[in-house]
Amino acid sequence: MRLSKEFLLAVACALPLAVLAQTYPGKPVRVVIPYPPGSTPDIVGRTLSGKLQESLGQPFIVDNRTGAGGNIGAEAVAKAPADGHTLLIGINGPAAINKFLYKNLGYDSDRDLLPVSLLASAPQMLVVTPAVRADSFREFIEHAKSNPGRLSYGSVGAGTA
Repeated sequence: MRLSKEFLLAVACALPLAVLAQTYPGKPVRVVIPYPPGSTPDIVGRTLSGKLQESLGQPFIVDNRTGAGGNIGAEAVAKAPADGHTLLIGINGPAAINKFLYKNLGYDSDRDLLPVSLLASAPQMLVVTPAVRADSFREFIEHAKSNPGRLSYGSVGAGTA
């Protein structure tokens, strides 16, 4: 039996319809958060996961994969099967900034990650001890420049706020 080109083309065009007929999610969803518990992405991811689990009836399992400015978690998602059952809750580091900061990421953010939605925006703050006499960011920068090596800071990693 020989199949016509038209028939094969029609079958190829109809294949996406079979995918649309499937219910999502068909199994538990892993939600990778590439930052530590208690961080802003973690709070957003855990809140969203709980609501999605209630709404869609499948477990949404939070998996904190910290380190390397979000690259460890992003790489885990990039290498997971592309079936929509592994999600990344992240900030702009792993998706946009880190490709300029790290020589060997282990993933290509432009090719391996697909943005789905903006979930939240959060203000950032710079806070200092009252011993640092700075009432503005400009004054803080002046203080830092005039006191090299005397200030320390905490951060989630390179490429993050």
